[in-house]
Amino acid sequence: MNVLIIGSGGREHAIAWKVVQSPRLSKLYIAPGNAGTMSCGKNVALDLYDHPAIIQFCKKNQREKFYGAASHSNRTLCYIRPV
Repeated sequence: MNVLIIGSGGREHAIAWKVVQSPRLSKLYIAPGNAGTMSCGKNVALDLYDHPAIIQFCKKNQREKFYGAASHSNRTLCYIRPV
């Protein structure tokens, strides 16, 4: 399965570190990510608050799951589709 994690902090790095250990994972993307997440997957340049761009990226790249949490704002985007 392909996964997109949305965020750039330590929490996202911890999630990416654990997700990358799954044998079911095909590709892991982190948007926008940080230096630590580069060791877990591919960082992609997406604006955390541009939900239409995130959705377009997921559709274009056939992400089955994406997770996002922005604790510094009231905006959270989370989508999980059964596989």
